[in-house]
Parts: sequence; structure tokens; C-alpha cells
Amino acid sequence: YIDATYELAKRVGQRGWRMSTGAGSEGCMGAMDSGFIAGGKEFSRNYPDAKFKPAHVGASTQSILQIEGPPPGVSQLIITRSIYDRIYVMLKGNKSPDKTQRAKDATKVVYVVPGGTGTLHEFAAMMQLALHSKDMDEKTIVLYNVPNHLNPTEGFWDKLIETAKKLGFADHFEVATTPDEAIAIADRE
Repeated sequence: YIDATYELAKRVGQRGWRMSTGAGSEGCMGAMDSGFIAGGKEFSRNYPDAKFKPAHVGASTQSILQIEGPPPGVSQLIITRSIYDRIYVMLKGNKSPDKTQRAKDATKVVYVVPGGTGTLHEFAAMMQLALHSKDMDEKTIVLYNVPNHLNPTEGFWDKLIETAKKLGFADHFEVATTPDEAIAIADRE
């Protein structure tokens, strides 16, 4: 999972995009940071005069930061009061009163990479927002469904996708199984 997540984040950095994460330094979140740094360095070498450079904005709570600390490559660290504020910052970007700036900074594509209970909690919160508010309008959620290490013929998120279809909310997200598929979905946006 770490290698697959690293490759996805590297491609994000290579494109010069901004990345917002939960600012974890371990596991897949740590791999996002490392991959993004590597891709961002390539972007900067290839486009030294680019007006905008890749930037990693991390949003986390004090309690999460006490457990694992921030990733070393974060460009900006935003400490929030709760996990819900953290999700809001990751989804809405800058809280600027200027609507043009706020729209520019807001997240357009959300990649949900393999993770644990925190990832499931955040995904469930996004599904609630998608079903019951306009907060997810014009945002694309991508489940990054890499092969399950316990059973490589299954994807990490297969059971979740199956359940989502049964419950009727599978049309609120897309599925990618490779970094190239995941980037292609974002390119459409």
C-alpha cells in the first residue's frame, strides 16, 4: 500500500498540483508526503520558472500530531480542533472571505488511499456530506483500490465498494486501481 500510495503522490507532485492531507508522517500518509516531495522536485527541475509550485498543506489535530508528528515535507501545517474541522480544511482549502480565492484553493479531487479506521471515518463523513449537503458538489472522490496484500485477487476497497453499491451511494465516488487511472480521473476535472 505504501509503494502504491507513494507512486500516486509522486505523480501529483510531478504535475505541480497542491496536495492536502491529514498531515500524518507514518503509513500511507507518510508515503503521500515522500512521494509528493519526490514528484515536486522533478516538477521544479522541469519548470524552474513556474509561477505556482507544488505545495503540501497538512491539516491535523493536536492529538494526532502528538502520536506521530507532522510529515517532514509539509509546506503549511494547520492544526484543527477536531477531526471534523480537519476534514473541512482538507476539503474546503483556504477559509478566505474572498470567494474567488477560496474557490481557487478548494480541493477538487479527493484520493482515499488504503488506511485504517481514521480513513474509514473520514470517507464516511465525506459520503454523508455528498448525500446530505452541497459541500461535496464539484468534488470527485476517488477510492484508490490497490491489490489487497492478504488476497491479491481483491482490491483493498472491494468490500466497501460492494456495500456502497448495495446502500445506493456508489455513484458518489470513482474507483482507480493504478496511479495512472487515479491521475486520469483528476485530469478530467
